[in-house]
Amino acid sequence: MRLADQARMGQIVIGALVVVLLIPFLVNFVTLPQTLTIEGTYIRDNSRAFPRFLEGIKAHHGVLILGTSETGNHLSGENYWAMLNRDQTVKPYFSVLGGAGRCSYIWFPPILANQKSFKGLSVLYYLNPTYWREDLNGFARSYYERYNGFLLVRQILPEAKRQGIESLVTPYFGGHHELRACTEDWREWVLDQFENCNSFYSYDLRNLVKGGFAPKSADFRQPAAAELWMWQYGLNLDHNVSEEYYQQNPATGIPAVGNSDFQYRALKAFIELSKRVGIHLVVFVGPYNGILARSNSPQVVPAYETTIHNIKRILVESRTEFIDGTDLSYGQGVFRDVQHNSTFGAWKIEQKIAAYYNR
Repeated sequence: MRLADQARMGQIVIGALVVVLLIPFLVNFVTLPQTLTIEGTYIRDNSRAFPRFLEGIKAHHGVLILGTSETGNHLSGENYWAMLNRDQTVKPYFSVLGGAGRCSYIWFPPILANQKSFKGLSVLYYLNPTYWREDLNGFARSYYERYNGFLLVRQILPEAKRQGIESLVTPYFGGHHELRACTEDWREWVLDQFENCNSFYSYDLRNLVKGGFAPKSADFRQPAAAELWMWQYGLNLDHNVSEEYYQQNPATGIPAVGNSDFQYRALKAFIELSKRVGIHLVVFVGPYNGILARSNSPQVVPAYETTIHNIKRILVESRTEFIDGTDLSYGQGVFRDVQHNSTFGAWKIEQKIAAYYNR
């Protein structure tokens, strides 16, 4: 290769290297589009991509939905949040972070570690009364560990103590976590720093190229009869579950409410923390499967009704805005099993949320 060609190649290589190095600096000052969701690992490891995700929602006046497994379900693109993002009668777009067990107390570490990014954020929290049942009404370490990394939780401990919610965080450190080696922490810290650098390309640049939501083009206020039929297809309306579920579990009711006050305490702390941080919180009080309960486990119904009454009282006394979806507990076709909504139920839920944001 001639000397002139070598010099030209060197210039190209140096130029490309400069561009690669400048990308993180430049994209850091660019407002990102609002996106539907973000990978859980970014939240668990408290990556810089997570506050960027939140800032994108705020910049576009969007809403972040937090919920448990009923929200984590995709339902072939027909869950309530997907409908909201197609509904042209609803102005904001909705980003979603849902998953099994992802209820109020799970969010304390991410909020405490990113208070600036959460401040001013509009949050819609889907509260599912099923988490007051006996096997879920307590600190679930497996869920906590699934969504929150060790370094993140340890980092926010002093702030959790200052905020008065230490007792809702420290159970995470039981057992083997107390014996964790420092070398393991160091290894995770190094990996986190590498991921933070990589996120300029894997998150910021990728989402800038990909863009935000597609324009809204649907109206769900008066769906066609054929559409309603499709949403209810395969459901056993008498027992309010799918026909497949009923065939496999013909005598199964819904679990009884537990005696613990854990979920009440967690909800109160979540509301108080949201107010202190400056989150614009709205709670959707979801239904329980009252039709299935009345059919197969009528003895649990009074406790569920009391639980819903107590939840609403907490929201009213704390002056927290909420959308009441509890009347759907006895709506035929709303559920597909003990606790998860069907596509028809998703439409019913979407319409209640749409009415709130269309006020």
